Amino acid sequence: MIPKVRRLSDNQLRDFDKYGTKYSSCATTVLQGTYLKELSNLGVKPRSKEYDILGCVITHPSGSELAIETAYNKPGRAIDKGDLHIVNTRSKTLTSYYRGWGNWEGYYGDRHWDHKDYLKK
Repeated sequence: MIPKVRRLSDNQLRDFDKYGTKYSSCATTVLQGTYLKELSNLGVKPRSKEYDILGCVITHPSGSELAIETAYNKPGRAIDKGDLHIVNTRSKTLTSYYRGWGNWEGYYGDRHWDHKDYLKK
C-alpha cells in the first residue's frame, strides 16, 4: 500500500503540539472512543459508519515524529484494525497508512490487527 503524504503548514503542525508535550511523560497515550479533530481538520476522515471507532493510540517515538493509530472494530468481527498516521515536524508532513499497511511492529512493536481491548469500555 502506498502511503498518502500531506504537507502541513506551521499552524497545522501546532495543532498536534499538545500530543507531543502534554503527554510527553508517557511513552504511549491511549484516548478511548476518540477520533482526533486535528486529523479531521486535515481531511483525514474516520472509516465508514460500518466501523466503530475504538480510539487512538499515540506515541512520540522521536523528537520530530508523532505516531497516531486510529483503531476500529467492525461489529461481528473478531479483529480490530487501525490506520497509522505519522506527523513529522522536521519534514512538515502527515503520512497516512490505510488498510493493508501491514504492521507497525517495525515502528512501535504493535500489530494493527491485534485486539485493542484496552480501548474498549
